[in-house]
Amino acid sequence: MRSVNCAMRASAPADTGCYWVEAAIISYEACRQRKAGFKKALSAKVPGVRYFADQPGFLTDEARTTAAEIITAKANVDALYAANEGGTVGALKGIQATRHAGRTVVLGSDISAQIAEAMLAQRKTLVLTVGQGAQRMRRVAVQQALRAVRGEQIAQFDTYISTREFTSANPQGLRSWLAAHKDACRRCGGRLDAAGAPRQTATRRAIAGRAARNGPACERRSGVRPGSSRVIWCLQTR
Repeated sequence: MRSVNCAMRASAPADTGCYWVEAAIISYEACRQRKAGFKKALSAKVPGVRYFADQPGFLTDEARTTAAEIITAKANVDALYAANEGGTVGALKGIQATRHAGRTVVLGSDISAQIAEAMLAQRKTLVLTVGQGAQRMRRVAVQQALRAVRGEQIAQFDTYISTREFTSANPQGLRSWLAAHKDACRRCGGRLDAAGAPRQTATRRAIAGRAARNGPACERRSGVRPGSSRVIWCLQTR
């Protein structure tokens, strides 16, 4: 945060304490509630926060480009908020690419082995994320799907999964999560790239190459947006 002269800011909220935060958001359409909740919570803590960008960034590469463009346009941005795992990792990589590590921080969403390892490696940049019980989410979704397959009537269904906060200031909490999710951690094996994210394995590189070659054809054939399960199935079977 930067100290400012409140007398020169006629529009400044009275309770800002003469501080503000310049923030930007990397999100996508399905995360409207996450974004609204984040903005409400941050405004309660920092009434003078100002948002100057809200750009799409669902996949890591897209979010990396978006983050780099945001920082290039406004070098004094304090924080980037990302609404999902791909956006969080991409924001971190964008900050690394523009040499803003430690100057611009990432406030992320989701927890995974990739994010936990990156947070441990880049503690001054990826400073916070929130995770939810993915296993419970999948279990509830499958239960509802099975009911539909059996022909049962399903009224409008909503379920709320509690979240857990992870911060770089509590590395033991991250290590405990990693220890409890060893299966997920085998994907990264502790090998990090310069951005603090796990290096791509040969399998991941092969999938990425296949996506680059066949993705457009799969999208045309399936008629759905990139990243959908039908596109992924198409890539896996070509």
